[in-house]
Amino acid sequence: MLLGWLFFVPTGFLFARFGKQLFQNQKLVGMPVWFQIHRSFTFLGVCCICTSIICIFVSTNFTWKGTGSVAWYWTQWHADLGTISTVLAVSQPLNSLLRCAPSNSQRKIFNWAHRITGMTSYTLAVAAIYVAAAKYRKTWSEPFMEIVLTSVPTALCLVTAVMVWMIEKRKTRDGGYKEVEMNEKSSSSLPSSIWTLETSQLLQTSWLFLVVGCCLLAATSLSLLVANGFKE
Repeated sequence: MLLGWLFFVPTGFLFARFGKQLFQNQKLVGMPVWFQIHRSFTFLGVCCICTSIICIFVSTNFTWKGTGSVAWYWTQWHADLGTISTVLAVSQPLNSLLRCAPSNSQRKIFNWAHRITGMTSYTLAVAAIYVAAAKYRKTWSEPFMEIVLTSVPTALCLVTAVMVWMIEKRKTRDGGYKEVEMNEKSSSSLPSSIWTLETSQLLQTSWLFLVVGCCLLAATSLSLLVANGFKE
């Protein structure tokens, strides 16, 4: 569950949101690289989430723990948030089948519906994890650290969005990236305000993969913490 929500889903989002420009001319099996990564990781994320949900229901003998049950108040909240987020997550690959061509006038409607559904499902899922970390003290024994680790992917996605916005703003201010032949001018002779296209892409690509690695580390660390709590 944690790997699905905190690693696969954020990675799929990052490549969909920021990978288009970085890998726009690269293809994999006839499709853009960014789209293949986005589709693969989000699909793997949904598979992890659904598998976890099945395991949870099996462990509780298929007993509903959400609203209307006799379960603890916070258990009901956790179950409700988790169920809604899972339903929305499963709907994402299904509604993508309704995706129209980029030139279609209705494409913007699909894009926004897809984004809103994805962001809503992720927000609810993170909220469910927060509830578990803050209230399930028997198994989630390190609430502060667990909340911090849960927040890492969201924080990194926000930082990435701000960084890309600043780079694009600088590009607009400088009138576009200026490509400079390195054999004509050494890098030391270039004004600090001049950014080459290659420099920008290298920075963004390196940061993107660094963020993906951090998401994997956060999700794995949180999973180990929770597993250790169950063991104890």
